[in-house]
Amino acid sequence: MKLDLIEIANIPSRSHKAEIYSAKARKRYKLKGIVYSILLALVFGLFFGFCHIKSVACACGAEIITPRLVEMTYYLPTGNNCANTKPPHEGIVAFAPEYIGDTAIIYASDNGKIGDLIGFYEIYDTGFGKYLDGIGSSIKAVKTIDVFFENDADGKEFIREHGNQVYIQVVKAVG
Repeated sequence: MKLDLIEIANIPSRSHKAEIYSAKARKRYKLKGIVYSILLALVFGLFFGFCHIKSVACACGAEIITPRLVEMTYYLPTGNNCANTKPPHEGIVAFAPEYIGDTAIIYASDNGKIGDLIGFYEIYDTGFGKYLDGIGSSIKAVKTIDVFFENDADGKEFIREHGNQVYIQVVKAVG
């Protein structure tokens, strides 16, 4: 009877279409669907991930500055507020005025190359640094970074531990 219905409907009993409905074929197509879904998700993830990284790195049209070698000093409380009008606290640095409000990433100098990460600091202040002939302030000339400490002993220990030559990278980000 079954054979008669297939013949009446003019459906070949062993066609390619009939094979699709076999358990083995269904499993194969399901596996292909899963693989294609994963690949598609990866492509979209990479695309949108790169777009997000680009938008973070270029927020407000600003770019990330390449790390540069500078002299590191420290300064102590003066009783005055920082250049951004906030009181100083540990975790801030004084650097060139155009970078106030940005974040400084400081790395140790390892024989003239970028060494280990020292830390992340908010750029709150400008300070003066040293006097340089013909230039004036070494901080405003982007030759020195001043790290704030509450007491002299901590500042000296910090310089002793990390040296006074460091690499600084300024990132357009809020601390």
